[in-house]
Amino acid sequence: MVKQSKDRQDAGQYVSPVGGHVTSGEMDIEALKREANEELGLTGDYRIELIGKKIFNRFIIGRHENHLFVVYKIYSDQKPIINEESESYKYFTEGEIKKELKENPKIFGEAFHFVVKAFFPNLLSD
Repeated sequence: MVKQSKDRQDAGQYVSPVGGHVTSGEMDIEALKREANEELGLTGDYRIELIGKKIFNRFIIGRHENHLFVVYKIYSDQKPIINEESESYKYFTEGEIKKELKENPKIFGEAFHFVVKAFFPNLLSD
């Protein structure tokens, strides 16, 4: 997980480390690889797995927005190299995520809470 920089939507909170927008004419996989390179420095071959797609309806920075989340898991043994969008990163085990979601949910950004509820509800159960 990355902790967002002060000028980001979920500033100071942990969010999924790769996120961004698909440009016109770009395929989801192309956007994922571009964003993974820009935000984590990932290059070469790594395994990806599609988890699902869902619309996130959000009020942010004074506007109402709908974001189509296309969620993938990325499997890589490369060390992350974060860019200016993040101030730090931290590895969490599934157990640590469950504990923090229960005891300290505000350390995670709103977008991460959406992803957990939509795609990983097992992280919300005991």
